Amino acid sequence: MQRPETVLAASAVSVHGWHFAAAAAFLLAGLAAAAVADARESREGAARRARPEFAKPLLVICAVATVVAAAVHVFVIPEHFDESALYGTFFVSLAAVQLGWAAMAVMRPSLRVLSAGIAGNVAVVLLWLATRLVAVPLGPGAGTREEIGALDVLATSCELVVIVAAAVLLTSRGRRPEALVST
Repeated sequence: MQRPETVLAASAVSVHGWHFAAAAAFLLAGLAAAAVADARESREGAARRARPEFAKPLLVICAVATVVAAAVHVFVIPEHFDESALYGTFFVSLAAVQLGWAAMAVMRPSLRVLSAGIAGNVAVVLLWLATRLVAVPLGPGAGTREEIGALDVLATSCELVVIVAAAVLLTSRGRRPEALVST
């Protein structure tokens, strides 16, 4: 006869196994985006970079929008921990990664940092859409749809701003984003 904690652990793995696979897929997507950016950077050299007249303000916009999204996520951490340690931990991790990315975008902008920002924000926006339009994938709210609220619309709007601004920086020609911090 199996012990109850063994059954619970096995069921948790089977229920959350696809979540770990999805997290691995997001990680691989981010790494692939960084690899593509590296390949593009080495192939195209200094010719493909952000223009100085608007690159620095766009980097600041990326950072500010990311900090606002992270602040929203920090604000909702307690209520998510009340629901589930899994949800709370997700929001702690998300806010920490967002704050770290915002610092990197301003202090050490690069094609890799911008590409990772786009990939990460796309993943977060897609997860938000899935939880609002389809269902929460796991945890105590699995199978239910979240309601759309003002704070999550604010955070998602900020993440969309980052996606667009970083994409503009990546597709512009001119100076290297890394050089903007010293100008």
